[in-house]
Amino acid sequence: MESRNFTFGKTKDTEIKKNTINTLNAGKVPLEIVFEEIPSYLKLTAEPFILKPQEKGKITLEFNASQNGKYGDIRTDIQITVVTKTTENKGSIPVIAVIEEDFSHLSEKELANAPIIKFKEKQIDIGLIKKGEKINCEFKFSNEGKRDLIIRNIQLGREYTILKFDEVLKSGESGIIEIILQTYSNSERYKKSITIISNDPKNTTSFLTITGKGKKEQPDHKPGTFEHIPSEKALALIEEFYKDDKLVILDVRTAEEFCENHLKNSINLDFHSNDFKKILSILDKDKIYLVYCKIGKRSAETLDLMQDLGFRHAYNMKDGIIGWKKSGYPLKK
Repeated sequence: MESRNFTFGKTKDTEIKKNTINTLNAGKVPLEIVFEEIPSYLKLTAEPFILKPQEKGKITLEFNASQNGKYGDIRTDIQITVVTKTTENKGSIPVIAVIEEDFSHLSEKELANAPIIKFKEKQIDIGLIKKGEKINCEFKFSNEGKRDLIIRNIQLGREYTILKFDEVLKSGESGIIEIILQTYSNSERYKKSITIISNDPKNTTSFLTITGKGKKEQPDHKPGTFEHIPSEKALALIEEFYKDDKLVILDVRTAEEFCENHLKNSINLDFHSNDFKKILSILDKDKIYLVYCKIGKRSAETLDLMQDLGFRHAYNMKDGIIGWKKSGYPLKK
């Protein structure tokens, strides 16, 4: 396939969009493309469903945002099976979009009477925090408009859990968003953002921030090798294990970032996905891992987590893919 994902970018909740991936059967036997459990807001067709050897085809996806019912960043993984007479290979194709509410149909009067979201404060400093510690954080907000304010979505990282929030506020009412924060690293400075999406036409997206400082602790002296290395040493590591399957290159950026470009033979595991820790924990802990992200922050936190999970050898490319690019090293698209 030319591309390994369907990316739709910013999409209004009233839109229907289409995208196509070109396919090629590079093998010597016919293969069939089978899709499993397709959500109702997606329509998939493969032309043809059975590809002859060296035959070209295409997979077309129609995305109906109005039937999705979600707002903000969304990702759906389509399960796909490629079947031949003797084999079945399973995989997935990510569908990525940013859903925005369409306010174009509102009249001037309706816009004047629209809800207005206002937060008492958008940043909370939690002071000193220990790795693994759980802290409750509460953001207060109000509706200063005339119509009902609706919280469409709350987007947050894996270190947050939503405890409760007021989804609908009438005019003049106040509410809270209460979350639990649990840190996974010993970073000296802690700063994380939360994205709130509402039906306020003038302020659809609000950004909240939690800051703090990590408590310094004595290292556990766990066995193994865990180092932060520059891109040139990362390249040397890759070359050392070029013909060996002991090295796993782990890209912890988003699927969208990964599809733009990545290190050859790397696998993608989104640091901010809800099941990141669960998937990470089932990887082979005896292999050697080279972990990278954009600038080295997500990969550094991943290294801490891998050490806690019992991995033996892991390296963080501390200057990230940005440093790799600056050094002129090759990337794959």
